[in-house]
Amino acid sequence: IPPALFCLNAMEKLSIFNSPNVVISSEISRLSLSLKSLIVSNISRSGSLPAEIFNMKNLSTLSIINCDLEMLPEDVSKLNSLTQLTLDRNRLLSLPWALGKLPSLTSLSVNDNLRLSSLDVLYGTTSLNILQASNCMINHLPANIPNLRIIELDGNQLTSLDGFETIASQNSTLFSFNNNKIASISSVSLAKIVVVNDFYLSNNLLTTLPDSLYLIKDLKKVNIQNNNFNAKEKDWIQGVFRITNTTLII
Repeated sequence: IPPALFCLNAMEKLSIFNSPNVVISSEISRLSLSLKSLIVSNISRSGSLPAEIFNMKNLSTLSIINCDLEMLPEDVSKLNSLTQLTLDRNRLLSLPWALGKLPSLTSLSVNDNLRLSSLDVLYGTTSLNILQASNCMINHLPANIPNLRIIELDGNQLTSLDGFETIASQNSTLFSFNNNKIASISSVSLAKIVVVNDFYLSNNLLTTLPDSLYLIKDLKKVNIQNNNFNAKEKDWIQGVFRITNTTLII
């Protein structure tokens, strides 16, 4: 990166794509007051980030994609203005506890971190509305994230939705749990949900659906294909959703 770039002290957005030999210099600290968006994809494979990034007082969007990132430091707690964090296609084993304390974070995406097995650090996060963590190794749901409207956890190792009642907003848009190992869903898990538009559970091990699912309002689309429903159960499910005009894929 040309050093002169960091002299542009009014720069608000910096994006760097497909430059494997590029390393983010510590000179980025010169942009600490102006930079609001930093997006890098397929750059240096160093596995870490320069500490200066976490001194960006006004940074609201941070995307580090396909950079072999192995660890996000606890210094992320300094990014009090951060609203959107994307860490897709890296090598994260875990997430820092500081992540759950970011006061402004509304959207988190950690898709395709194939060794990431837990989202427990998000416990108690009240600002988060969107959580995307597909194609990881997540084996249980996090707890107490009460305002999530969009949850995408496709392609993980979930066997149940236990605790779901503590992480879903009453009025939601999308819940997607395709390609897991979910064998059952308790009625309690869905009991607090009033509205959701789309609910996806394809390619799991379900044999029945909880009664509470049928009580959700504004359910426009349900995808439950490639599960273990017998013929009688399929007929029952189709009959219920026919009455509600819900698009059903079974």
